[in-house]
Amino acid sequence: IAGKPMKNYLDWAMLTYAITMTGHPAVSVPCGRTEKGLPVGLQIVGRHHGEASLLKAAVAYEQAAPWADRRPPLK
Repeated sequence: IAGKPMKNYLDWAMLTYAITMTGHPAVSVPCGRTEKGLPVGLQIVGRHHGEASLLKAAVAYEQAAPWADRRPPLK
């Protein structure tokens, strides 16, 4: 974040902790890659008991993404 690397998994988990504690449904969808080719995810958060709407939003985003069918080269 802001050019500072995360040191371990717990640092990454802290980014989603607040949403998890509220009980809101959330989903992560791929949204691109960094300049180095690393995957980037987008967390979408819904209203309480709004799982159906949240999943519809995630599907719509993935369908609209022009890069959704691209795969990284495997070495």
